[in-house]
Amino acid sequence: MSSTAFWHQVVDKSRELTLSRGFQNGILILICISAAIPGIETSKTAVEAFGPWLHIVDRIILVIFVFELVIRITAIGKIFFRQPGADSWLMFDLSIVVIALIANELLMLRALRVLQALRIASRITPLRNVVSALLSSIPGFSSVLVILLLVFYVSGVMTTHLFGPTFPDLFGDLGKSLISLFQVIIFDGWSAEVVRPVMHAHPWAWAFFLPFTLITAFTLLNFFVAIVVNAMQHNYFEADAQQEAREFKAARDERAALMREIRTLRSDMNALTERAREQERREQDRDKGSG
Repeated sequence: MSSTAFWHQVVDKSRELTLSRGFQNGILILICISAAIPGIETSKTAVEAFGPWLHIVDRIILVIFVFELVIRITAIGKIFFRQPGADSWLMFDLSIVVIALIANELLMLRALRVLQALRIASRITPLRNVVSALLSSIPGFSSVLVILLLVFYVSGVMTTHLFGPTFPDLFGDLGKSLISLFQVIIFDGWSAEVVRPVMHAHPWAWAFFLPFTLITAFTLLNFFVAIVVNAMQHNYFEADAQQEAREFKAARDERAALMREIRTLRSDMNALTERAREQERREQDRDKGSG
């Protein structure tokens, strides 16, 4: 067996292993255990009772994760080295495992081992779709964020001039005004601590706070939700399109393989027909010679 054929066989076996349900479920269970260990280590009682064992289990799981990544990289083959970003989730898992390896060696960074929990998102398809949607909606978020910042800035300047002399602790300068307005938008004591005291001194203040709350807390929030939902729908449609493309390619490859088989059979039949004719001519020549 040539080295190329052997490598293709290794790649096929690695791909078959990574796609198997048992392998995926086993890695997911290990990820959950690895994510739980840093949480267990926050308990002094648990550390005193199981500290060495927790450390051993954590090291063993980390070694398994390294082998898992090697198998996944092998399954991708040369594409990983030619296009390292071809599988973004593999790169994400690789970076998390590298951080965990570094954190295990440096005491100050041991808390970073809990980042292993983030790998759960890369193993469960619905979570992976949500994360992909959030990332793909960042451009839309940026537009809404610019509008939100403009609204906050204009409102901060207005409240500083309108309410600053009366309530210097809340609206004494632009920074205090922005903090107070942020308190209003997240509804953190906004009525008792901000709005009602201001309205007690300025009864007309509702004409500012009501539109501000509607615009920021409701309208822009709905924009954020709409952007995420739109991104999720786009990702689902794209996933369906990719699945259809894969099915079409598989059907086309199967048809091409079938056509190759037909051409091979036709060639074999032509060869057999030619051999039969040749044999028939030889027999006729033999009969003529004997006659």
